[in-house]
Amino acid sequence: MTTCDYAAAKQTGIGILFASLIIGRLMLKIQVSVATLLMFYLTGAYGQDEWHLNIVGRAPTPGQAQAAAVYSHYALVADLDQGLVIFDIANVFSPGFAGQYNTGGFVNDLLIAADLAFLAHWNRGVTVLDITVPESPDSVGAFNTPGTTADLFLSGNLLFAADLFNGLLILDVSNPGNIIQKARIPAIGITAAVAALDSALYVSEQGVGLLTYSIGDTLQPTLTDTYFLSSDCSDIVIFEDLLLLACGQTGLLIFDINDLLHPDSLTHFDTDGTVYRLTLSDTLVYLADGSAGLTAVSLADPRNPHLIQTLDTPGSTRGSAIYGEYIIAADRDSMFVVSTQENTGIGEVTNNRPEYVCIIDCYPNPFNPDVSISFELRQAGEISLDVFDINGRFVENLATGYLAAGLHRGLWNALGRSTGVYIIKLAAGQGDPAIFGSAKVLYLK
Repeated sequence: MTTCDYAAAKQTGIGILFASLIIGRLMLKIQVSVATLLMFYLTGAYGQDEWHLNIVGRAPTPGQAQAAAVYSHYALVADLDQGLVIFDIANVFSPGFAGQYNTGGFVNDLLIAADLAFLAHWNRGVTVLDITVPESPDSVGAFNTPGTTADLFLSGNLLFAADLFNGLLILDVSNPGNIIQKARIPAIGITAAVAALDSALYVSEQGVGLLTYSIGDTLQPTLTDTYFLSSDCSDIVIFEDLLLLACGQTGLLIFDINDLLHPDSLTHFDTDGTVYRLTLSDTLVYLADGSAGLTAVSLADPRNPHLIQTLDTPGSTRGSAIYGEYIIAADRDSMFVVSTQENTGIGEVTNNRPEYVCIIDCYPNPFNPDVSISFELRQAGEISLDVFDINGRFVENLATGYLAAGLHRGLWNALGRSTGVYIIKLAAGQGDPAIFGSAKVLYLK
């Protein structure tokens, strides 16, 4: 067992012990009955013990953030007012502005494929950017659709563009500099969302419902099924043999697509907000739930989806993307980095690159007012040891500079700070600022 492995095991044990003591103390204070707790648990309000969504970082957007995607350690945010905004999220606790592509118009959706970003450029159609250098995206192609492009889906060299009042366009993007229209499906209602799997094409027509087409090898779409919906849907995601629809105030709709050309309604999951977009991570689906925030739902049992947690973000969540163990949330005037770690008990240690850096111990924990931080560097380099509050706001810097490889120690005196949980973060390395370790500590006066 390595030093870091031992430390992680040690911290887990300490964390569980202190968490148990704290929970017991709180239960006595608020006099919650066992029966009430059992009833709350059995309703499925939390599907995983000690599972939490927490905002750990934030960066403001110039306009209204609509959707998000991730490329390397960059978050790309579709901005309804300013185009495409790019943030460096290598340091998730302190994301920084990296670049921007001012399209001169709205961007409602985006997707990443290899080194290209495809933008749903609203009334300008589709724009394709080379993002090899994320700080300076370069336009390499465009297609001016006849209407207003709201949603995109890419399958191989085919790009499907939902163009609101002008239907669905199927575009060949094998040469981004010369995009060719291969087919078009006229709108029946308002073409708002699209997804495809093999020869099946799924289209959300607001005012009508879910339309299924067979596209085969000839790209001559043939309508095979229509499922009328009472609500308008703005995003479609495919998960194994399930079709997931983001349907506004109705919530999440789930269809069985074992028969690809004839989806069968399975169930739905209602939320407190308005579901705009969906993001998948294993058997979890994250719902961009508007004013209600970001909602995590388990699909472990597709016929019985259940709530894991809802994070009430400050604004209105319109889209999200996965970044390792984090979620990038496009939320009105901000891009938020949300931690999705399980077991976030006091003393938990996180290391995204444990071969290079490790926080070994924070002692004592809980503490008052001093806590000693022991950490190990596997190679020499520049470091920054910082403190953040539980919402990801910077509190203070403890150490900055060049350190040799080996064991080191830092000290934080929290005198004058508020009681609560804080995050000690160690960032190391000039060439790769994503190398970091972190630990949670509890300050008790």
